[in-house]
Amino acid sequence: MANRELNALEKAFVVQRTYRAGKSHDEPEKIRADEETIQEIFECSPWSIAGLKAELTKRVERRRQQPDVLKKTDVSFARSYIGLAGSSKEQDELRDEVANLLQVDVPAILRITGDTRLKSKIVIEGLDIPLKGELPFASLGEVPLLRGGAHADYDTPERDKIRHVWSAAIDQTLPQSVRSKVYGLILPGKRCLDVPHYLRLGIPSRNIIGLENGDDVEPRIALAEFTFNAQKHDITYYREDLTEFLRHFRQRLSFAVIDMTGQMCPKYLDIAANLPLSERSVVIFNTWPRREHREYQDELKRMWIYSGLPEEEYTLERAREFCPAQINAGAARSENWYFGEKMLEELPITKEARAMSVNSPRARMEKNLEIVVRPMLRNIVQLINEHGLLEGGKKGEQVCDEVVDLFQNMFKDVTFGDAYIQDLKKYWYNSG
Repeated sequence: MANRELNALEKAFVVQRTYRAGKSHDEPEKIRADEETIQEIFECSPWSIAGLKAELTKRVERRRQQPDVLKKTDVSFARSYIGLAGSSKEQDELRDEVANLLQVDVPAILRITGDTRLKSKIVIEGLDIPLKGELPFASLGEVPLLRGGAHADYDTPERDKIRHVWSAAIDQTLPQSVRSKVYGLILPGKRCLDVPHYLRLGIPSRNIIGLENGDDVEPRIALAEFTFNAQKHDITYYREDLTEFLRHFRQRLSFAVIDMTGQMCPKYLDIAANLPLSERSVVIFNTWPRREHREYQDELKRMWIYSGLPEEEYTLERAREFCPAQINAGAARSENWYFGEKMLEELPITKEARAMSVNSPRARMEKNLEIVVRPMLRNIVQLINEHGLLEGGKKGEQVCDEVVDLFQNMFKDVTFGDAYIQDLKKYWYNSG
C-alpha cells in the first residue's frame, strides 16, 4: 500500500474536503469514496487521512483551551489552507472557512495571512500569535496565489463570455433531435466550469468526456479537484494527457472544445489531426497568441507613454490589455477612429503601408494588416495541410485563399471592432 508523505498544501486540501463534506452533510458512503479517491491520487494511506482528521479535532480543542492565541502549527495550517486559492475571491472564501475551522474571527486570520506589515519590526516566524494587541513581528507576508495553468482563475466574466460563445456555436451546429446521442470531448479545467453550458444544450452528462492532466504546480491537487467536480456533474472523465488519450480513444465525436494553455505548435496540430470526428461535427481550438517580438514590445511601451500614462506604472501585461483596447475604443465608432500622425509614428507599420497615398489612418492600418498578416497566414495554412487536417476536401491554392481571407477578416474584426468574437459561425470553415 502506498504511503507517500503529503506536503503542506496537500494536507490542507484533505482537511478542506473533510470540512466541506461535514458542512454539506455528505453520506458516509460518499465520504468513503472521496477518501479512496484521495488515497489513489495522492498515493497515501488511509492512516494519513485519519491522522489529518484527528489533528483537526485537536486544533479545535486547543483553541478552546487557549482562546487568545493561535499556536504556530495552526498559523502554518491557516496559511497553507489559504494557499489553495487561485484568485483573490477564492482567498476570501478560504479565509472564512479556515476561520470557522479554527474558531476565530476573519480579522485574526488576516493578521497571519494578509500583508500586514509593521515598520521598524523584524520578521520572526514560528511564534505563537496573539489574536489581540500588537503583533510580535513585521509580517509573515501575504499568502501567494496558487499559480499554474491548471490552477488559473477561469471563473471570470471574460471567460464565462467565451464559454457562452462556445456553447452557442455547438447549439447552432447540432440539431436538438440528435443531442441525446452525440459525444463531445472537452478540457474543462479542475473546476469543470464549462460542463453546465453543455448540459443545458441537452447533451447527456455521460456523453461529455472531460480530461485533466494536472500541472507542474501541485498536480495532484488539480487532479483531485477535477475528479470531484467531474463526479458532481456525472460526466465521463479521464486523468490523462490528451495526446496519449487520443492514441487509444475510439469514440466518434460530434464536438470537441480543445482549450489549451500554450501557443500553437506541431503537438497541438497533431492533436487536431487525431481527433476521431463524426461525419458532422464542430471543433473549437483555443490557444494562446504568439508572444511579441522585442521590437513590438518596445512599440507597446512607447504607445503607453505617448498615451499619457505614468511610465513607472508600465508593465508589458498592462500594455497588452490597454493598447489594443485603446485602438478598439476608437474603431468601434468610425467618426472617432483617428490616430493622428504622431500616434501613427508610434505604431508598427510597414514601409509599404507608410508609402500609401491615402488620407485615412484606418485604410493605412488595414493595408498594413494585409501586408503583415497574409504571409503569416499562408504559413499557417501550409502547416494545416502538412498535418493532413484537410484531407478529403478542398486542396491547394483554393484552401489557402479561402482560409487566409477568413482569418484576415477575423483579425480585422477584432482589431477594428469588438474585442470579442461573438458569432463563431461567421468564421467557420467547411473543409469539404
